[in-house]
Amino acid sequence: MGLRMSCQQIDFAYEKRSIFREISLEILPGQLYSIVGPNGAGKSTLLKCLSNIYHPKAGMIYLDDRLLTEIDQRNLARILGYVPQKEAASFTISVYEMILLGRRPYINWRVKREDEEIVESILSRLGITHLAERQVDTLSGGERQKVAIARALAQCPEIIFLDEPTANLDMNHQLEVMEILVELAQADKTAVVVVIHDLNLANRYSDKIFLLGREKVYAAGVPEDVLTKENIREVYGVDVDMIDTPHGRYIIPMKK
Repeated sequence: MGLRMSCQQIDFAYEKRSIFREISLEILPGQLYSIVGPNGAGKSTLLKCLSNIYHPKAGMIYLDDRLLTEIDQRNLARILGYVPQKEAASFTISVYEMILLGRRPYINWRVKREDEEIVESILSRLGITHLAERQVDTLSGGERQKVAIARALAQCPEIIFLDEPTANLDMNHQLEVMEILVELAQADKTAVVVVIHDLNLANRYSDKIFLLGREKVYAAGVPEDVLTKENIREVYGVDVDMIDTPHGRYIIPMKK
């Protein structure tokens, strides 16, 4: 069935600077959610609150009927996966070892055959088996992104959070990463939550979008209801045109 996450009236501030206020939202299994909005709207901060890296100044976050803060860290690491926007610049371990690190919440004394089988299955699923023995610091940006996702998948999470998973990737790798995430949501019934800047990718791949602006969720819902000319103008301060194509609606920025 999968877990349902909900947050109720959460606030966050850095010292005295408010980032967002009274945000309430719901995340369900088998759906891909995009968090969009202009720079400084609090997208990454919200993602870190949902993934228990940051703690809201007010409000509550629940997994089903349990408060997020009441779940011990080991169990939470089996439920929530998090892929940061940027990994450390250099790793001197192999891709296989990096992905195996995702099994840490399950390993007591030594790696079991089950852990190895999970890593091997993920390598195959993401099409990176040929990279298994490569050192992580020798990989391209697109390859590193796949490895970061693979490590999170090794946790077997029920909800996975990704901070700008398509940033600095070429067009081919952007599409590849988004299609991996859609397949993960649909096939595994995992809830996938991404922070993303590209409104066209969000529009094409999301089941639901949260548009952040003015210290709140300015709009939430299916892409066609959220990414309207009016909402984009109000939040981004930019006029856009919309073109309907056989592959969906395409958003073109026009002028400030």
